[in-house]
Amino acid sequence: MDGRYLLFNPRQEHWDASRPGEMDYQVRWELDHLEEADMIIMYILGTSKSPISLLEMGLHAKSDKIHVICEKDFLKAILTTLHINIV
Repeated sequence: MDGRYLLFNPRQEHWDASRPGEMDYQVRWELDHLEEADMIIMYILGTSKSPISLLEMGLHAKSDKIHVICEKDFLKAILTTLHINIV
C-alpha cells in the first residue's frame, strides 16, 4: 500500500482504570477508531487474556481489514487463528 498512513494507538501513558469513566472512554475510543480504520492490525501478547481485543476482533472478523498476530503462548492463539481463517 503506497501513500500516507495515520496510526491509531490505543495505549495511554497514564492509564488508570479506577478513574470514573476511564474504561468507558477507552472502549468507546477504540471502537470508534477501529470502525474508522482502513486496516486493523492487532498484536496479542502471549501473557494477555485480551477480552476486549477478542471482542474487537470478532466485530471486524468478516471484514478484509483485520490482521491479527498472536504470540504462540497466547492461550487462545489456536482458536483465534481458526476463527480468522474460517471467516
